[in-house]
Amino acid sequence: QFTGTLPTELSGLTSVQYFVLNDNEFTGAVPSSLSNITTFVSVNISKNNFTSVPTFPNVQYLTVHDNPIDFADLEQNTASKSYSYAPLDSVGDVRRILIEQQHTLEVIQPVGGSNNVYQWYKDGFALQGFTSDTLKIENITDTYSGKYHLKVTNPNYSVNIFSKPIYVTVTQPSPRVLDSLALVDFYNSTGGSNWTRDDNWLSSTPINQWYGVQVENDRVTRLILYRNNLRGQIPTSIKQLSEIKELTAYSNALSGNLPTEIGSLIKLERILLGENSFTGSLPASIGNLKQLNYLSLYKNGFSGSIPDEISDMNSLGILALQSNSFSGSIPSGLGQLTNLTQILLYSNQFSGSIPSELGNLSKLTHLQLYNNKLSGAIPSE
Repeated sequence: QFTGTLPTELSGLTSVQYFVLNDNEFTGAVPSSLSNITTFVSVNISKNNFTSVPTFPNVQYLTVHDNPIDFADLEQNTASKSYSYAPLDSVGDVRRILIEQQHTLEVIQPVGGSNNVYQWYKDGFALQGFTSDTLKIENITDTYSGKYHLKVTNPNYSVNIFSKPIYVTVTQPSPRVLDSLALVDFYNSTGGSNWTRDDNWLSSTPINQWYGVQVENDRVTRLILYRNNLRGQIPTSIKQLSEIKELTAYSNALSGNLPTEIGSLIKLERILLGENSFTGSLPASIGNLKQLNYLSLYKNGFSGSIPDEISDMNSLGILALQSNSFSGSIPSGLGQLTNLTQILLYSNQFSGSIPSELGNLSKLTHLQLYNNKLSGAIPSE
């Protein structure tokens, strides 16, 4: 079997009538200069790997099947008396694509021809709406992992052309990408377009240059947006900021509940969300934040009792929950948090007695409980 490409010097065979090269391993384009040979009567180049075929103006018997050519090649030779073109080999290259979720997949498989009809398939099933030579999927998810191919038909020819398979594997986005997506969601959920400052947000600028964002080792570690006209709710997607240490957004107009998902941010050291309009109860998941040393939620509309899980926050040094509508008893578990220096619970609706366990807090310098509904004697401890 012959291999390689056809030399252009073959155009010098000006007396040849029968040009037979079938059942070989020739590759590449058949030289266009062969169109100039007017003596050809029969050409058989079937069962090779030719990728394009020129016009053979005087050929009566043309056989080109089993080559990876397209309808544009077929359209050039419709004048042949006998024209054998089916089946055709698949076109393009086998491709393996690795792509992260939320990115855009775009695959182009050009197939020549003037009246082509396109249909993309995934794992053997037609994809509705994917009817061009381009497969484009935005915000891709892992459900799109699979084997793809393009089927091309043409009403003028009784043959199908298929692309070689395209294997797509959709992977979880990198932590850096998850961080950026979480920031975008935070921006949209809190009226970012109306912030006092939103320098570089939603731009292609690296996120460490977005106003209020601090990054260490390519991960978001601090989000500092106090007095910046934030309005709306903190989205649940904030859980993606798994390396964040500080969330500071006091003196804004944030509202709604503090999302339960905030309890998954176990590296948090500071939450400063005072002077907003939060409502609802403090989520029990707050107890997961064992590295948190400063929790400031003063001047909001929080209600309900302080969850018992707060006693698990061993690093807590400052607890500032004043000027809310918290009720119920003051948790005795606060007495286990031996790093507490300040407990500010005034101007709420706490009732019952002051827990004697607070006497265990040897580092405590500020205990402010006034303007509540507390009763009983002050513990001697």
